[in-house]
Formats: sequence, C-alpha cells, structure tokens
Amino acid sequence: MKEGVKINKSKANWLPPRIKFIKQIFISIRALFTLPFFKEIPNGVQQFFKDNYKGKKDEFIFDGSSENSYYDQITKNITTEKLKNQIIVDLGCGNGSFYFWLKNNDIAIKQYCGIDFAYENSILSDKALIKNISISDYFENPIFENVVCFLSNSLCYISETVFQSVLSKLKTNDKIIIIEPYPHLFWDSHFNGIKPHYRKPKQVFKLLADNNLVIKFCSVDSVLKIKNFYISPISYCICAIKK
Repeated sequence: MKEGVKINKSKANWLPPRIKFIKQIFISIRALFTLPFFKEIPNGVQQFFKDNYKGKKDEFIFDGSSENSYYDQITKNITTEKLKNQIIVDLGCGNGSFYFWLKNNDIAIKQYCGIDFAYENSILSDKALIKNISISDYFENPIFENVVCFLSNSLCYISETVFQSVLSKLKTNDKIIIIEPYPHLFWDSHFNGIKPHYRKPKQVFKLLADNNLVIKFCSVDSVLKIKNFYISPISYCICAIKK
C-alpha cells in the first residue's frame, strides 16, 4: 500500500451474525443492479441520518453506533493510553457513540467535541458536547487546538474537496484517526438517494501525504482468515499525525 507503513491484518470481529450478513449482501447486490438508475437526493445524507437518529434505527447500519466492536479497530493500531487526556474532535459523530465507547473503556479524555449536521446540539457531560454544524463550518472557526480528529464511516460521505480542506487546517502535531469501509460488496453502493464514496487505504494515504500528514499505523479487517491469509478486506483504520 505505502512503503514504510506496516499494515496490521486481522479478521473482523465486529461483523453481524451470519444470517444478517447474508441479508446485507443481498441488499447490496440489489443496490448494484439498480445503480444505473440512481438519483441523488439533495441533502440526502443529512435527512437520512436525522431520521435514523430520531426514529427507528436502520438495523443495516454497521458502524460504531451499533452495539458491536467496530471502534475496537483503533486498538489494533494504538494503545488506549494514547487517547487519554486528549481533546477528541469527532467528525460526523452522530449521537456521540464514540464518546460512550471511550467512557465504557475507561479512557479519560480531556474534552470531547462531536460535530454532526444531522444531530441536535447536545451536552453529554461536563467534558463532552455535540455541535449541530457541518464539518466545514467547524474548521472555519475551530474551538480547540492540539486535537485528535476522529472520523468513523464519515469520510465516505465527504467530498475530496472538504476532506482536503480539513487536512490543510490541521495544526502541527494534530492527529487523525480514520475508520472506513474498504470497498466491498458488503457496503451498499447507494441507498436512500445517497451514493457513498468508498476509498481504498492507498487513496487516503495520498490525501494525507499531500497535506503533510505522516501515517503512523494502519490496520485492515477482513471477512475471512484461512491459515495465514486474510481474505476479502472489509474495513480499515488509519492513524496519522500532522508535521
């Protein structure tokens, strides 16, 4: 993928039960067949997640907001000690599920600021809040310095222009942790008028390097492990620092 970056490979431990996994594959196959007829809905991402947070949750959303170990991919790259006493800026935070993951894992952070244009302003604790603004708006007037930016299944809903802008505004020694779907049949090619943009790790590596970020760690989760071979990569986690 990139010279000098060690890729830690693992079998994914966050996948749904077999029946649900197979159902999701059929849903994704249907999405592929209907992709030529896809029509984007303006503000579709914002509206879908607003409805998802306020109403009945879509059982086929697979990320850290569901009760699985999706966020545990971080620990394949860094120890939880490195997150302690940090300021976390969670980009595309939803209902703050990453904050609760930190709390449940006894990771005492300095401050948590969640950013999401589909979730209402909220105070989760005296050290944690959610701001109902877009990622671009936050970086026009950032609240914190010396931060760890976190994106989980958010990059696929962000244009390259917005992501480049975010990376360019990070300060020296700011860190970023990205957990993303690896392009795979498991992930819907489109849904509810939304067409996510799934990127392979090497594409993200280039965007990071172009903005003076050094990749420190990367892990890739796969569906299967047969002997020493990992088959069918499905998600990845990248940690980088601004230089």
